[in-house]
Amino acid sequence: MDLSVSDRPRYLLYSNEIIIEGESVSEGILSKVLSVENLELYLNGEMNFNEMFKRLGINREKIKKENLFISDVEDRLEYLKNREMPMLNNGQRIVMKALLKSDCINFSLHNGNSVDKYYLLTLLSVIEWSPYFFSEGGWGNDDTVLAIAIDHDFLSSDIEIILPIKEVEELIYKLDKANQLCDPNAKKWIVQSKQHYEKKDNEIEEKLKFFGVDKVKLVSNEC
Repeated sequence: MDLSVSDRPRYLLYSNEIIIEGESVSEGILSKVLSVENLELYLNGEMNFNEMFKRLGINREKIKKENLFISDVEDRLEYLKNREMPMLNNGQRIVMKALLKSDCINFSLHNGNSVDKYYLLTLLSVIEWSPYFFSEGGWGNDDTVLAIAIDHDFLSSDIEIILPIKEVEELIYKLDKANQLCDPNAKKWIVQSKQHYEKKDNEIEEKLKFFGVDKVKLVSNEC
């Protein structure tokens, strides 16, 4: 789905560092160890993780000191190797379609980071996950957050996405209609979020009139 990931599938192995920790990964020699050819051999059971290093004449233990997450990468690779062909259920398909159709190219995350839409969709197409919602307020916000629970230590925490109000509202409606909404409270939360931001927009619009702005299109809670 993401052409950059298709060309360099190793990028998916850095998902926790990219999404949760919001860090840029310094690959070093890993870019060669995790080449497309080596990954194919590993996933087909023709090579183990240590042999991926030996094949290039590289000392894994030495590299491990420079890249502390190598063991995590091995664990994620082992998971993908043993993973059966992913089959999305109806609820997952609804969520995937909503993310694909979103006006956002980069999704804002509750942890303050962001993730590329196509990178996220590619990740969700190869690992097991389930969606849920939660309500989060404070600091002038009242958000209904779409969260992605992962079944494996690919990530150190769930992916918590803040979508535009209208998109969350439509997603909750579609999941509910398909009997795929895990928590009916989400319908109440999104109403509260919508009312909160409408009130906030109106208050700010009134204040802007003092600056000679008669009408303004506010964009609270958008991409």
